[in-house]
Amino acid sequence: MRQASVLGVLAFLLFLPLNLHADVFASGIRFTNPDDSPFDGSVTDGTGLKVHFLLNDTAATVAVRIHRVSDDGVVHTINLLNLSAGWQSAEWDGTGAAGGQLYVTIEASQSPYSSSSYTMYRFIITRGTDHAIFSRGVDPVRNQSKENFGYLYVSNAGGPLLRGITRYDAAGGDAGTNPDSPMLLPSLAASDGGTIPWTIDLYAPVHATTDMDGRVYACDHTRGEVWRMDNDTTAPRKIITVSEPRGLAVRGSGTDLKLYVAAGTYVLRANMGTDDTLTTQLDTVASLETLVRDVVFDDEGYMYVNLRTGTGFDGTAGVATERYNITGTLPVIRANAVVSFGWNGLPAGIARWGGSDPNTADDDILYISVRSNATADLPGVYRIADINNPFTTPEHLFKPDDVPGGLGGDISTRADLTVDPAGNVVFFENGNEEIIFLARPSSASSVSYTTKSASTIDLGPTSVETLDKPYIPKGYLLEQNFPNPFNPSTTIQFTIRERTTVSLRVFDALGREVRTLVTGEYDAGSYQTRFDAGSLPSGVYFFTLSAGAIVETRKMILMR
Repeated sequence: MRQASVLGVLAFLLFLPLNLHADVFASGIRFTNPDDSPFDGSVTDGTGLKVHFLLNDTAATVAVRIHRVSDDGVVHTINLLNLSAGWQSAEWDGTGAAGGQLYVTIEASQSPYSSSSYTMYRFIITRGTDHAIFSRGVDPVRNQSKENFGYLYVSNAGGPLLRGITRYDAAGGDAGTNPDSPMLLPSLAASDGGTIPWTIDLYAPVHATTDMDGRVYACDHTRGEVWRMDNDTTAPRKIITVSEPRGLAVRGSGTDLKLYVAAGTYVLRANMGTDDTLTTQLDTVASLETLVRDVVFDDEGYMYVNLRTGTGFDGTAGVATERYNITGTLPVIRANAVVSFGWNGLPAGIARWGGSDPNTADDDILYISVRSNATADLPGVYRIADINNPFTTPEHLFKPDDVPGGLGGDISTRADLTVDPAGNVVFFENGNEEIIFLARPSSASSVSYTTKSASTIDLGPTSVETLDKPYIPKGYLLEQNFPNPFNPSTTIQFTIRERTTVSLRVFDALGREVRTLVTGEYDAGSYQTRFDAGSLPSGVYFFTLSAGAIVETRKMILMR
């Protein structure tokens, strides 16, 4: 068990299920040459490959695995120890490469912080800086097939970061398109030199959510508009006009994509599909007679809303977090609530963790940020673990007073939270202008999370070319390389008589292996591959063919 950091462990002793997931994961996976130049498409030319990735937290072990796309087989594994949060890298010299397309998985592991309590593992103070947050909503990209997997997108309504969408990496670092800033330049208000006509009202933009395509949605409560930003560098587009939007949720993808909008006292549904703007009428899913602040869905399709009394954007204290079944007659009303968890304070953000089984809500967990109302309801973050039980009492996980060095006190009426891909709670408390990361407990001795790269490594159709011969080979043959001597590259041909495991390796004059050119199963036939020795010194080298029980070696000379 790791020792608690100086920021301390939040000692709320809670009963928790045992199948919780890791709090450390890799994101931002990309590939370059070892000198950080763009990857040249080859790992057998002496340059190799550098895999870059970001860890949201410290990791005791990290396994970087190179896989074949064709059969998911592991070509090579790089094991790393005791890495810190932030950007890391691993280098591959091409060992095991045989051409074709490859991808990378990164398994990050660590001991859990606690077996019984939520732990704050990162605390970021933004107040008093040029990055002070005026956030209204936060959500990460959870689809590993997208390049922006793991990144956090936040709607910001003013202050030094201006009005627009900000982007943070999974460790809370700046990751916008503006250098050394989380701001995404195309999302800025038109008055700030951007593309969106956000008003000067500090309520705009409000909320932020993402879909499975990695796109970001935000809304303007005052203007009554919902916008979508398709990637980090293109201008957002207005997709819906609707009165008083506050919270947003996306379900489905492709032609089945639906956007839910908490608007006034209603929850409305836009059947977007693949359209860029809404072409059909909005459906009224719920009419709840009180302000709907936020909305999420569980794995079984039940809808959860945060409700407040009063009018305007913020409303006033109360009412509840409620669960609704929207598969029947619509719109549902308050009397149709399946479960209701009452609040004396103001419920702000609501987030949902889907657990390990996407087919049931039994392991889903709700997290709610709540502003206190005088002596009632402690401020901060609550969780509802048994969402099927109407008698469950929400458990208080965190309050600002728990943070050494923090401002303490209450939270903002607009403070939002989310859950990252590994199940950590991420809380943007814009009242104190602080960002808090909470890791969930686990009773396991070690927990891990595996990320698959969104992009592949293309080594060409194959680094081994099949030669057409008018005969069936009757034996094994390793031919002399040509040209020889060579500078800096040469071609090597070999023939095998039956399907077998083949390796072709290059050694220096001292017998040290300097390159693996071929490895894998090959059918009977003749093949050739190219050896690029651009990074090697002049001298005598040997190349050895191993095919079944046959081993043959020849000499070649690199002459500069």
